[in-house]
Amino acid sequence: MTTHMGSFSFSAHIPPAICAKLKVLGKEQRNTQAELLAVLVLAITFPEQLRAADMLLWEDNTPAMGNVVSGAATDPDSQAIVGAIWLTCAVLGANPRVEWVASESNPADAFSRPDEPQKQREARRLSEEFGLQPTAARWPASLRMDAAAWAAAVVASDPGSRATDGRRTAQLAAEMNAVDEHTLYQVLAATTIDAADGQVTLGWMRSRGRGIVAAATHRHLGLARLLAIAARPHLGGDRCTTIVLRRGALPITPADAIGRPRAVCVTQPPGQRAWATTPAQLQRSPPPPGSVCAAFYALPAAGIHELRRVAPLQRPGLAVLA
Repeated sequence: MTTHMGSFSFSAHIPPAICAKLKVLGKEQRNTQAELLAVLVLAITFPEQLRAADMLLWEDNTPAMGNVVSGAATDPDSQAIVGAIWLTCAVLGANPRVEWVASESNPADAFSRPDEPQKQREARRLSEEFGLQPTAARWPASLRMDAAAWAAAVVASDPGSRATDGRRTAQLAAEMNAVDEHTLYQVLAATTIDAADGQVTLGWMRSRGRGIVAAATHRHLGLARLLAIAARPHLGGDRCTTIVLRRGALPITPADAIGRPRAVCVTQPPGQRAWATTPAQLQRSPPPPGSVCAAFYALPAAGIHELRRVAPLQRPGLAVLA
């Protein structure tokens, strides 16, 4: 709740990839880490609302409260999350203050339990009473990033920085495996698509019967890498050599592509994303106007000379098919 930009809420499950990382230490109960993660997600979901603001946090988990206040923890996962919280607050110029509240008196408890119908009814009541705008949570790409990645992220957060151009944003997102809905839409929306056919091809393609690496691949190498990372869980083991982008419509299948698209990602404002991997899903969810559609294809190389030309595409995570 803010005094100047409205009031908001979010309620979500922790993504499976982050859950897996939290359980690497062999501990099933990670309640404190989940509480700390909620604070970090708050900061990166509402950066404009928290910029240069005093941030009052009500916390019913005493260990998490102690970790945030002290800026330290003994658990390695907690250390990583606490460090990210304070660094994010420093970048935003936010001033966090933490106060304890009993669980039964904590209204945020209802939003933290998306699987409990009674709590969700309470969350809806509170949303209506206080005019809360439901917002999709933004999750960190990783619980641990090295110093170089953090430094690049801090530079990119400066609105006047040259690092905020689309190609640099895509490169940074790929380095951090940031494939959330907001990041993908931001990167794709910033991509210029001015070819005669209204498409941009990344990766392997055929032109005049000859296999070549699409010219746009070199300019958008970070974008190709980011999209390859995003598509990996949806490809079902299939390999992708070619990515085609188009606004508001399904891309035209490249010449000599093997069958239908292996996967299609449709992004649209305000940062929504949908994946389709079957013809039926594509038919049910055609790309709407204003969206950016990325389709992933398999296109083989022919002969030793083409295999040599296509080999560098393995660098951004695309496949080489003979």
